[in-house]
Parts: sequence; C-alpha cells; structure tokens
Amino acid sequence: MDRIVVGVDGSDGARKALETAIDVAAGLGAQVEAICVWSIVYGAGEFAMTLPMAHSEFEEASRKALNDLVTSMDTKGVVVQQSIIEGDAASVLIRASEGARMLVVGSRGHGGFVGLLVGSVSHKVIAHAHCPVLVVPMDDA
Repeated sequence: MDRIVVGVDGSDGARKALETAIDVAAGLGAQVEAICVWSIVYGAGEFAMTLPMAHSEFEEASRKALNDLVTSMDTKGVVVQQSIIEGDAASVLIRASEGARMLVVGSRGHGGFVGLLVGSVSHKVIAHAHCPVLVVPMDDA
C-alpha cells in the first residue's frame, strides 16, 4: 500500500499538513505515517542549561501530543501510523521519504531571504527527499 509521510511538530502548520496528507491519502487509498521528531539541544559554557524534564519525558510528551492531534482529527478511514523519532527533523523526514509516495510538511510562512537564512525543514526536505514533497502553506501565507 502507498505511504504518505507527514512531519508533525505541534504547530498550526503541521496540523494543516496532517489534514492535507489525510485528504491526499484518502483519494489514493494510501496510509499516512505521521512523524513527530524531537530533540534536546544542549548548551555549553555560560549557555549551559538544566533541563526541566528527563529524556524519556520529552519523548512521552511528544508521543502524547501526536496521539492527541491524530485522535482529534477526522481521518476519513485512512490508517494513520504514528512515529516518534529523536533526531534532526529534516534528516529524519528525508530518511522516512525513502519508498514513500509523498512527503508532506507545513510551512511556517518564512519566505524570501528569511527562509533561506533560517534553513527551514521544508527547504531541506525539498532539496533532498526521495519522493515528491508537498509544502502546505498557512491560510494567511
């Protein structure tokens, strides 16, 4: 069965991307793999910080947020597999795109020079994914 991968990070853009992925999957008779990528960035020296949660708590919070999002949506009968993966979002989604029919990501609206300087996930996956990429803009974009 065809698989559509969608990156979900808790943002409004990711919610819209998941809705779009479900719509596309319903039309194709495909399933959706919703991937929430999380990571902990550590500082050094004067920028070091004490983390308020343990490693396992970050993973569990991500799992709960993804599950809450998926269960709150009309999946239109589409099977939505949920994956929680630690790592760099763009790298994880690019790997997950292997063998997928499509990769769907949301846009946070960074355009022009800002988007190029930030090096957003959407820009990276467009350049390196192993399948077509659909970037879903926000309503006001």
